[in-house]
Amino acid sequence: EDQWSFGAMTTEKQDDSKVTTTKTALERCHEARQVWLNAKSQEDLDQAEALYKSALNAKSVKKSGGNKRQKYAELSPQEYRKAGERLSLLYCQSGRTATAKKGLDYLGFTCRLAKQVLDYPL
Repeated sequence: EDQWSFGAMTTEKQDDSKVTTTKTALERCHEARQVWLNAKSQEDLDQAEALYKSALNAKSVKKSGGNKRQKYAELSPQEYRKAGERLSLLYCQSGRTATAKKGLDYLGFTCRLAKQVLDYPL
């Protein structure tokens, strides 16, 4: 069974050139976090977003019963949730609260900090 999907959150056109696909989904999450924490430009934030999206959408194929193949999320449920929370926070901080709300609703959040707390001018 698939884990929750950030499908609606990740359907925006994504520049895959910002993502190194030879890395595992978890490695992309770690890289996204470092890029985000050290961001000095919008381009850095865009790269962090692309890495999180790529990690959340990463699937691996496993054989099950006979020759049947199934796709599974590459991240564990806990890793997937953490990446989803961070992507949602990135959306909130960049003024895309409607996009963030979809993921936050799925995660079971019933409230969040106000826009003035999360998305303020520097």
